Amino acid sequence: MKQIAFGALRFDRSSLPRDLTDIGQWPAADDSALSDEGRDLLKRRIRAMTLFLDGHTPLRQISRETGVGFNDLYRAFERCITQHEDGRIFGCRALIPYQHTRSYDRRSPVKPSREGVASNASGAFTQLLQRYPDIARWIERKVAERSRKHAEITEVHRHLWRLHGGFLAQCRQAGIQAHDYPFNQKYLAERSLASHARAL
Repeated sequence: MKQIAFGALRFDRSSLPRDLTDIGQWPAADDSALSDEGRDLLKRRIRAMTLFLDGHTPLRQISRETGVGFNDLYRAFERCITQHEDGRIFGCRALIPYQHTRSYDRRSPVKPSREGVASNASGAFTQLLQRYPDIARWIERKVAERSRKHAEITEVHRHLWRLHGGFLAQCRQAGIQAHDYPFNQKYLAERSLASHARAL
């Protein structure tokens, strides 16, 4: 028996819900951007999952046949049944080499940036938006207001400059201190905000 993703549900392979055991119904993986080596690895992983889901092939035999580690089979299955942002499970998409099924979740505080030393602020902007959803909504509203099809480049730059000023004002209003992110960074998260605005 093995504990699996959905809360405290415990299962063995023979007790998996029928709608999860038909890999043909899973969202497919697009291998068009993969190298030959990547395609081969994806193919072996899909074969391993197919054998895993049939419930009859011993795990060690699956490992020998596909090269997928014995201990990696349950982990791969958990990744496959993780919910994708499109509302479905990841399915075979989770088996693509280097495919992430979760966004990066930063937990450590961001150290102040110093001249010539990287601050390692990866994930800090996302962390800030998760902690302060009002700031996230404010940015979304401002970006939506700006959406114009024929805006000139100078207007876009000017808008981002104004957006950044407003963003910092929102951070101060939310009670973020001078020693905290984004105020402890050299560029005050300007580039992260610009990337987020472009994505929106």
